[in-house]
Amino acid sequence: MGTEVTLLANMRIKPGQADAFRGMVKQLVEATRSEPGTLTYEYFVAEDQESVHIVERYVDSAAAATHLQSFGTNFAKAFFETVEPQGATVYGDPDEVVRAILDGPNTRYLEFVDGFDRR
Repeated sequence: MGTEVTLLANMRIKPGQADAFRGMVKQLVEATRSEPGTLTYEYFVAEDQESVHIVERYVDSAAAATHLQSFGTNFAKAFFETVEPQGATVYGDPDEVVRAILDGPNTRYLEFVDGFDRR
């Protein structure tokens, strides 16, 4: 695991916003594709077409901060018009910059204990 930071964010699509949300996701994925420190950036929608999980994995806190700050500047306002945050789980040991961005009443931080990733 080392310095990697992983974020699992849970959202709920607001009523009538499914198409706008999917359009926003395409823009976000395309913009994020050019960030070299972003290892994983995936969106999943449940069968109910309302529940969303976002999986983000970064090489380190600096890469996570770069993405989160860019998201905040360029996409946050429009994105949060389409979804309501439900909670987030952060895996690893993000620095104080990342924590300041992600901290909220429904954010949990989990510390790495042991394991491996074969990728």
